[in-house]
Amino acid sequence: MRSIQIVPLLFLIIVLSSFKNQQPYKSISGKWQLIGISDFGKRIFSNRPSNYKDTQLSFEFKDDGQQGTINGSSVNNRITGNYQLFENQKMKVLQFGGTKIGEHGWGSDFWRNIRNATSYEYSKGYLLIYFDSGKRAMKFYPQ
Repeated sequence: MRSIQIVPLLFLIIVLSSFKNQQPYKSISGKWQLIGISDFGKRIFSNRPSNYKDTQLSFEFKDDGQQGTINGSSVNNRITGNYQLFENQKMKVLQFGGTKIGEHGWGSDFWRNIRNATSYEYSKGYLLIYFDSGKRAMKFYPQ
């Protein structure tokens, strides 16, 4: 009779310990402004070019911790898209597009990089979205 009571207890311990090892999803919801791009291999941080002072690259990320949408504006376009968040702060942009006015420089960089996003993290109040196998990151400041 005693061994029958131990089996459910062992099962409960195994299930609870498996949850302990999983990191919960974390939301990136909020309104963000792209302020720079870091290249960690070259140790370079590129600020938003000064000729874009009047044009902010502003985006709103909305998610439930797993599925989300992106809306905002780049240099010349309105943009929309959706993304998925995974364990360990991994992410994937599933769909991305917008109006079709030609982008250049800063705006073009964002369009190319966001499509290749692989992970994210919060650092000192900023949101970093990594791409290029984690060698580079876009840096966002909250609006």
